[in-house]
Amino acid sequence: MVETESPRAAKAALRREARALRALHLRDEPQSFLDALLNVPAWRAARTVALYLPQPGSAEPPVAELVADCWNSGRRVCVPAWVAPSDTGGECAFPEPGRYSLALYSPGTELVAGPMGIPQPADPTWVPADEPDLFVVPGLLFDASGRRLGHGAGHIDRILAGRRSGAVVLGLAYPWQIASAPLPDDPWDVSMDAVVLPVDGSAAARGEGDS
Repeated sequence: MVETESPRAAKAALRREARALRALHLRDEPQSFLDALLNVPAWRAARTVALYLPQPGSAEPPVAELVADCWNSGRRVCVPAWVAPSDTGGECAFPEPGRYSLALYSPGTELVAGPMGIPQPADPTWVPADEPDLFVVPGLLFDASGRRLGHGAGHIDRILAGRRSGAVVLGLAYPWQIASAPLPDDPWDVSMDAVVLPVDGSAAARGEGDS
């Protein structure tokens, strides 16, 4: 019998490769994703957008222009924030402690460094995961079918699991983050509706690229 590599082992190997690749691009000039997203109908239609604040030194796609576009057009923005036990009324409260949830991000919001140094609102106003019309997320790698490889903690997948029916999930990626072969996945992994590349708005996944 030929043994096949488990998704867990395959993901671990791919993460090592992706992090090494990312290290090579840390000094690259950041590229704009706004023009690309303006060509995506789901971006134009969304009234509440879940974005993210890049981890310092991670080479994640910048979002300042995207946040500004939302604010300038009167849309609400929320970002992941770590829920400490002291932030809620107990284990069954919303948001659930000991994990990430979504918090409102508006002009003037004071930011602090959360776990792993990721910026987040200092005094969160929590937003249910079923409120955003659109989620825009980063990743280490994506493939042509919309599969996403994250860091392995499952924080983003847990948030996405609470999204409402019809909410659109977009990945942001540089061309070097698109895997040439299908990525391994687990039942709890959430695939992207489209993966958006900078400048030209190309999509490398199902759905949005054909809109």
